[in-house]
Amino acid sequence: MWAIPQPYGPANPKVYLQYVTTLWSVYTYNYGVSDTIGFSIVPGFSGQISAQISAYDSTTGGRPSLWL
Repeated sequence: MWAIPQPYGPANPKVYLQYVTTLWSVYTYNYGVSDTIGFSIVPGFSGQISAQISAYDSTTGGRPSLWL
């Protein structure tokens, strides 16, 4: 996984996805999206950016208010 340093990997992608979507949902529930920024990264595999957008869309918080 591109987001997990090798000494701490390998990461379970399902657990990682659950963690980040829960974190995003809880944050946006409490604070909204007005102070959030989404950003793109150099993809580690094809489909990384669309997977990132799908992860946002699968939460109750939705997408960030600004994209870079």
